[in-house]
Amino acid sequence: MKNQGADAPRLAAARVLHQVAREGRSLNTLLPPLLAQYPPDVRGQIQDWCYGSCRWWHRLRAELLQRLRKPLPERQAAVEALLVLGLYQLRHTRIAPHAAIHETVETARLIGAPQMTGLVNGVLRNALRDGEPEPTTDAVRLSHPEWMLSKLQANWPEHWQQLLAANNQRPPMTLRFNPQHHNRESALSALADSGIT
Repeated sequence: MKNQGADAPRLAAARVLHQVAREGRSLNTLLPPLLAQYPPDVRGQIQDWCYGSCRWWHRLRAELLQRLRKPLPERQAAVEALLVLGLYQLRHTRIAPHAAIHETVETARLIGAPQMTGLVNGVLRNALRDGEPEPTTDAVRLSHPEWMLSKLQANWPEHWQQLLAANNQRPPMTLRFNPQHHNRESALSALADSGIT
C-alpha cells in the first residue's frame, strides 16, 4: 500500500516528466524523494517509466506531434508528458496495451484534465493500431537532440550511430547482497533456489 500523500504511480511519473521536460529539472534529483513515498514493488516501475520516457523522449514526442492535428497548448504541457509516458508504455514495456491506455486515460482525470481524456484515448488507440511511424530524422530515430547528434557526428564520424544506440540501452541489472545476511556463496545459492542463475 502506498504511503499517505503518495500520488497514483502514473500521475507521479507524468508530473516528474513534466518537470524534467518543461522546467529543466534533473531526474536524478526528482526521483529519490518521490520513490521514497512508495513501496519497493512500485518504485521500480515508476523509475522505469521516468528513465525510459526520458531516454526515448525525442522519438516518442516526435510520434506524438505527428499524431496530433495541432500541438497541445502550453497549459496542457502536463498532458503532453502523460501522452509520452503512455506511448513509452505501448512501445517499450510489457504492460498490456489495453491496461496502459485505460490507466493513462484515467490519469488524465487525476492530472486535472478530464476534458482531454478523449484525446488521450484516441492518440494511444491510434498509436496501438497503426504501430510506430518511421522516424523522420536521425535525431528522432536515435532519440537524441539535434545538437548532440551534430557534436557526436563531428567528433566521432565513424562511430556516432553506435554511441547513440548504446546510450539508449537499458543499464544492466545489478544485484547487491547484504553481507550481514549472506556471503557470496549463500547469496548465489538463494538466487539459484529461486530459479535465478
